[in-house]
Amino acid sequence: MGTVLAFSAGGQNRTKRFKNLLLAIAIAVVVFTAPAGDANTIFASQTGTLNANPSHTDLASEVTVSVFDPDLNVTVLREFEATDSTGNLYELPTGAAGDNAVFKLSNSSVGDFDADGTITAADLQLSTPKAAVLWVNKDSGTFQIVLAQAVSVTENFTVTYRSEHKDSTTVTLRSPSDPAGFTLTLTETTPTSHTFAATFKTGDATATTGATDSTSTTRPVIKVVDGDTVTLEYADASPSKLISEAVVVDATKPSVSITSPVHKSSSSNATVWARAVVTDAASGVDLSQIKFHVDVDRDEIFDEPGETISASVADSVAINQGWNAAVLLPAIGTNGLVNWYVTATDRASNVGVSDSEATAGQQFHKYTVDTSPPAIEEVVLGQAWDPTAKKTVNNALNSVKVKWNEPIKEASIDASRFIIKGQSAETATLVTGVTELDDMTEVTNSVWLTFEDIPTSPEKITIMPGAVSDMTDFQSELKELVPVDKLGPRLTVSTDTAITNGLLTIKVTTVETLTSDPTVTINGVTFGSAQPVDTNEWSIVVDGTTFTGSAAGDGVKNVEAAGFDAALNIARGGVGVDTASYPTGAVQFHLDTVIKPPVVLPGDREIAIVPNPLITVSFAEEIGEYSGDSHAGVTIISAKLDGEDVTSGFTAESATTWSYRPAFLSNDDHIFEVIGRDDAGNTHGAIVRSFSVNAPEPTATPVPTETPTPLPTVDITPVVEAAPTEIPTDAADVAPAEPESVDTPQDSTPVEAAPVPEAVDPETVEVPVPEVVEPVVEPEDPAPEDAEPEAAPNPEDSEEPVPATDDGGDSETPADDESADAASEDEEPVTEEDIAATVAAMRAEDEENFLDEGEGDGDGSLAPEPALTVFGCNVPTGGPEEAVGAVTAGADYLLAAAGLFGLIVARVRPKRRKDED
Repeated sequence: MGTVLAFSAGGQNRTKRFKNLLLAIAIAVVVFTAPAGDANTIFASQTGTLNANPSHTDLASEVTVSVFDPDLNVTVLREFEATDSTGNLYELPTGAAGDNAVFKLSNSSVGDFDADGTITAADLQLSTPKAAVLWVNKDSGTFQIVLAQAVSVTENFTVTYRSEHKDSTTVTLRSPSDPAGFTLTLTETTPTSHTFAATFKTGDATATTGATDSTSTTRPVIKVVDGDTVTLEYADASPSKLISEAVVVDATKPSVSITSPVHKSSSSNATVWARAVVTDAASGVDLSQIKFHVDVDRDEIFDEPGETISASVADSVAINQGWNAAVLLPAIGTNGLVNWYVTATDRASNVGVSDSEATAGQQFHKYTVDTSPPAIEEVVLGQAWDPTAKKTVNNALNSVKVKWNEPIKEASIDASRFIIKGQSAETATLVTGVTELDDMTEVTNSVWLTFEDIPTSPEKITIMPGAVSDMTDFQSELKELVPVDKLGPRLTVSTDTAITNGLLTIKVTTVETLTSDPTVTINGVTFGSAQPVDTNEWSIVVDGTTFTGSAAGDGVKNVEAAGFDAALNIARGGVGVDTASYPTGAVQFHLDTVIKPPVVLPGDREIAIVPNPLITVSFAEEIGEYSGDSHAGVTIISAKLDGEDVTSGFTAESATTWSYRPAFLSNDDHIFEVIGRDDAGNTHGAIVRSFSVNAPEPTATPVPTETPTPLPTVDITPVVEAAPTEIPTDAADVAPAEPESVDTPQDSTPVEAAPVPEAVDPETVEVPVPEVVEPVVEPEDPAPEDAEPEAAPNPEDSEEPVPATDDGGDSETPADDESADAASEDEEPVTEEDIAATVAAMRAEDEENFLDEGEGDGDGSLAPEPALTVFGCNVPTGGPEEAVGAVTAGADYLLAAAGLFGLIVARVRPKRRKDED
């Protein structure tokens, strides 16, 4: 039997009115006849509507399309339905007339069966006249019947009605980027809503997946670009009409520009009026979508109650493509900086945000509420600003930072009004709104001061009134403050020597008291703490031979000292190798523990061929012993030659080379030993060299050259050196002077000159001339260097007896026995005229030869040049060179004079003999 949801029995209390109602129902049931066929319920023709939401979209958004059209409502005829929603047969319960029961249809919702526009009990028809429908619920399908008469036995019945279901329709989509587009299926939202809906997306490529199924989670996409318009079309069948709608694609954010208050400006009022110009040429902006965001409590949160304000409708003005929006910002309770910005959302949901800076990203706008003079937030000693690195530098000498609580007018800063110990600041630089690169911290409202010379420990700073002014022209007030100490003590490091081979004393001084003894580091290795030796003075002795790690070995060593002041600021003396100014600011010394032995010349067992060889001692290997070596000097501290100390005789040729030239050494073996000491104090053992000297004996005469030497000039009056038989007494003009002493080289064999006969008077003495006389001439080839010089002939040394002259005192010119005999028989006396003629002929011949060889001036004059008389010969002294050789040439000129005499005799006698014949 059908499921009775509810049943009510109440026949005893039926009224007359109720009985009449039952009678009417019974008549209607008898008259009712079921409709034929499955005809649809048709409303009067009504034009449908098409809608898209939103009407403006960006490049990747979802749009909902909806159509409302009652003409599309289609019902299903449920004729003589026998079972209810539970599958049981409909069954009239037993009871008296007027009793009622509730049932539920198998198919909901209930349609308008009688086409009267509403759903009533008349839209359900029962197959039995014993009951009638009192009411029906369209959506749930429940209905109530009432018995028209008493029913004593249960019986089944059927129900005829129309049921609603979700219908569908389609819409066509197109865009300039996809002219073909595609068809989108819409589904009725409820069986009886007559409203159909589906969604699609915008994107960079068309995709039709889900276009025919509105319930699919994957939605179709139509291709668009910025500025496209998506066209939607719906074809209404009743009445026949094409309905269109458009969706504007807008990917451009609105432009938002704040005009008041100006960025970084100040106001002496707690509240300010804000204005912003907002424009959007594509989809446009509604005034209600313009918002002002103010961080009233300065917690960097802008969406708290009272901090987001919509533009004022009364105070804003519409402009072309946008708005000049205005609003009174909330009151700020305290002085200081306020961050704020403006947003505007266009109809395509693009959000534009104001931006105060031209740099990347979006920066807040700022203004300052200022109702009082600027106040100081902090004063720091030892801080400076590095504009290149954009960061704060600590431990900066003669630098002070003063930070204010609000923006400062740069033009108002007066450096002379910042005073420490009576000294005004030299410079004052404003830095504000800059972000430090190392920690991304904003540096705001800071004035950086530099002084010529201020203490490293904090001293009170006096800031005079009007040192700065804020943006509202409030001047700063008088302040006296002690800066925060961020400046480390100034440490000075020095060494007692620039180079060492072991011990070194390092001294550390400072003008500021340290909390503990400073530590000393060499090449990164800490050697301990220096010990106090006086007020703010310490020292430490280190031994280079014990250095380890990076400090070990010879080379340039970098010294650092570190210490802490009372504020625990660390400072360093010297410069570390990892700092930018290394090595220009470094304190360094050289460690050199080795001296390289020198190279000594002459070397061991070498032979010198000169009697005074140059002895050199070279320490070339001391140069560049290590990287950066600048102390290569070596000093000779001991030098001995054959046991004799010659240290003082050495001359420095360079920092590493010494030389010594001894006096003439004998041809023998010699011993030389030397000891050197380098700049670091290193000495080497005695270097001993044994060498020999084998030099030729020096010659007494200069080595002749191939160029013939002109004969010495003679006086005009002919002078003849007489034979030893007679000596003239009145020939003083031609008599030779006493021979000058000639210096000879040391240890050389002296050369003895032949004695010169005294001059005789040629008028009174006849000189016998031998018949044949061999002239004495100079050899053409120079004598060998090692040849012994030949001594001039000396009559006294001859073994042969000298014949006596007539006067009994003078000797004759030597001759062999035969020549002497011939001469005694045939010789005739030589007259003065013969000698004069012979001399004249010789001079003419010599002059001619002299001119032919290109020597002389060619004037034919026989006048002698200024001369020095040596051994009876005139030696030219026309220049210093000739004068120098005058003395040593005496012996040569003597030999030339003797040869001249022989030549004269040789020429005169043959001529006279020929005349006589």
